[in-house]
Amino acid sequence: MKYNMLFLSFLIIFACADTDSSLKPKDDGIITVGIYVDDGAYQDSYVAAKKMFEWMEYETKLIDATIINLGEIETIDIFYFPAGILDKYIEDISNEGRLNLKTMIYAGSSFIGTGAGAIYACRRYIWGGGFIDSGLLSLVNGDGVDRSLSAVSSIEYFMSQVIYEKPHPITEFTKSYDWMLYYNSPHFEPYDNVTHDVVGRYNLNGEIALIALEYGEGRVFLTGPQPELEEDSERDDVDYYDDLNDQGSEWDMMKNAVNWCLQQK
Repeated sequence: MKYNMLFLSFLIIFACADTDSSLKPKDDGIITVGIYVDDGAYQDSYVAAKKMFEWMEYETKLIDATIINLGEIETIDIFYFPAGILDKYIEDISNEGRLNLKTMIYAGSSFIGTGAGAIYACRRYIWGGGFIDSGLLSLVNGDGVDRSLSAVSSIEYFMSQVIYEKPHPITEFTKSYDWMLYYNSPHFEPYDNVTHDVVGRYNLNGEIALIALEYGEGRVFLTGPQPELEEDSERDDVDYYDDLNDQGSEWDMMKNAVNWCLQQK
């Protein structure tokens, strides 16, 4: 009998190892986007994203690794991780922090990532000299592949054409493509039998630039390039890339992506 009780306890602990039932989204009637701004997050990316979400008329809250690690994130409906330095994301967000994020998203929050923020959501990060398969969120059962267009361009950053896949709720508009900032950006390679939606592809190599999928009760939207930036406009409060020609805004597409993420609620 004692042996059976020990075995049952082990099964319960094992079954609960990847979840925290005490942490779940708070239904406060307000849609809040939590924007990650800790070390490693590129300021241009999160500043532009904050202006973008405010343009969409959503509440924004700046969050850091400490808040995530402590689990003080119940009011966050959408987590936004900007372009940045992946190593810092892995280093600063603890195992408990990753579990907190995954628990919230599985329970109904959503995740939007750009650049390194998108790679952070993958199971594995592939780069020229090898790969990283630990410390990532693994919301997407697949790889984030660094510098997707390096084989066709030696330029670090430029405006890259992304062709939209239709029909899809995120691409419900008249445009068939947009020009987005490529800054050594990744593409995505989901593993076989992974249910996902391809939302956009790089025109130069056909790889997946935008991907959407469900994670439990939540949703995930990842972008390799950086649609939060308005390269030829001042409304994003970023002027570093204003010499580039945006040829139109991607914010309408991002608004559709947010609406798609929130459809689960």
